[in-house]
Amino acid sequence: MEHPFLELERPATVRAIAHRGGGGPVENTLAAFAQAVALGYRHLETDLHVTRDGALVVSHDPTLARVAGDPRTIADLTRAELAAVRVGDREPVPSFVELVDAFPDARLTVDLKTDAAVAPMIDLLEHRPELLERLCLGSFSTARVTALRRQFGERLMTAATPREIVRLLVAVRSRRRPPRIAAGCVAVPERYPDVGRGVAVADTRLLEVAAEAGVAVHVWTVNDPARMAALVAAGAAGIVTDELDALRATLVGLGRW
Repeated sequence: MEHPFLELERPATVRAIAHRGGGGPVENTLAAFAQAVALGYRHLETDLHVTRDGALVVSHDPTLARVAGDPRTIADLTRAELAAVRVGDREPVPSFVELVDAFPDARLTVDLKTDAAVAPMIDLLEHRPELLERLCLGSFSTARVTALRRQFGERLMTAATPREIVRLLVAVRSRRRPPRIAAGCVAVPERYPDVGRGVAVADTRLLEVAAEAGVAVHVWTVNDPARMAALVAAGAAGIVTDELDALRATLVGLGRW
């Protein structure tokens, strides 16, 4: 049975996924995500760090230097201290709870950037199990994803771990039978560099092998309309982008929005 996270209102559509709400100077803020939702995006991608007092907050970087010109590290700040920071000089750093509550119809692809995010995420999902239908949790750390799977089993949608991705890519290059993996989706860049010379998503058997393994392929971060169209033609189930208008126009033109 397909996880509710993967259900589509219109089966012909491709999942259009707004990367950090669409990037830009106020990335990963409620304002950025609101812009994406206003354009019709229902899949949002984001990243989580944890404050000194254990709050899950939305940020790609461990420090505030790039987005706010503040050299401090999120893990060294309390939630109250972080509340005074402004991304792009105007938008606050939202908590994860604020994000999921602000857009109750959205599904969120979430990258846990630190080991410290695992325990508060488990606590949140135990207290709010309805969120299990709306989230896909992943990480560059296999251990983080494994801990979440151990806690919630098939109720939780997870992205493939780095170890699972490598196994899948080895099967592609060696033309072996696809491995069994516990993930519901595989999130990969257009060219995955960790196996040999790399594997191009649209130019190999990756999409076919992933389908045999029962997982959707979501490709990141694709900002060129020609590449978006090529990935749709190749069978990608989802595309992550900073260029919200371009992806929307591409999918509308292809009848896949």
